[in-house]
Parts: sequence; C-alpha cells; structure tokens
Amino acid sequence: MKASFHKDGTLPTDGQIFVFGSNLAGRHGKGAALVAVRYGAVYGVGEGLRGKTFAIPTKDESLRPRTLLQIEQSIKKL
Repeated sequence: MKASFHKDGTLPTDGQIFVFGSNLAGRHGKGAALVAVRYGAVYGVGEGLRGKTFAIPTKDESLRPRTLLQIEQSIKKL
C-alpha cells in the first residue's frame, strides 16, 4: 500500500515532521496513526516526538475524546 498524505500524493520529505492524532495509550492501530509507525511513532507512546512524527492525543487512554483545552495544551508542546 502506498501511503499518501496530500491530495497530490506527496509524502513527507527530509526535515518534515508527520503530525498525527493519537490516543494517550499509544495504540496506533488505524488511519494516520498507523501510517505514523512507519516514520517512527512508537506503540505505547501517545504524545510527543518520536522519529519523524509528533503525536497529538485527541483521545484519552480509554479512547474517549479529550477536551479542547487538553488538546490545545498538547498542540502547544509541538
């Protein structure tokens, strides 16, 4: 499967960080989170910089949505 990240089919290049929505449990099982594993995201790590990725948790450990304030605080870490 060839991953595409933009409508024009381009992929992240050197020097770019792939930012993706995550959960605090670090279960990167679907969508962009699953693709992020190819670029260094680590299972069990749900927030922060790993490899060429930065996880922003939009869900908690139980996969419930986090508040906008909590998500905003995670974005500020970026």
